[in-house]
Amino acid sequence: MNSNNDILISLIIGLASITFIDSVGAMLSRKMQFKYTYLSIISFMVYIAIGYVVSINHPLIFAMVINAFLGFYDATIGMKLSLIFKANILEPKIDMQVWKVTLSMVVTAIFLALIGHLIRNWF
Repeated sequence: MNSNNDILISLIIGLASITFIDSVGAMLSRKMQFKYTYLSIISFMVYIAIGYVVSINHPLIFAMVINAFLGFYDATIGMKLSLIFKANILEPKIDMQVWKVTLSMVVTAIFLALIGHLIRNWF
């Protein structure tokens, strides 16, 4: 497979996974009455997996950039999806600054890309 295709496929799979977790997870959390934030662990596993897969054929920086984009998507579009589908979350604070949430999600996603890269190199 072409290395550019690897990156594009990883990005598409990551976006689809995050979209699925945010939308279906929001509906399930409301219907089954569990805290939506518990699904964060699944999202983190997606970030680690993307870091792992991209690191097979590419340097770490590629995994970090893809995960940074996915983190940005998760913090913006993903948050909107969870609100649209009425996730079982605490009332969002009116003064919650979107840029802080977005920045923390991007940094977390980059860190998880590093974890995936390290796991790839250990095995």
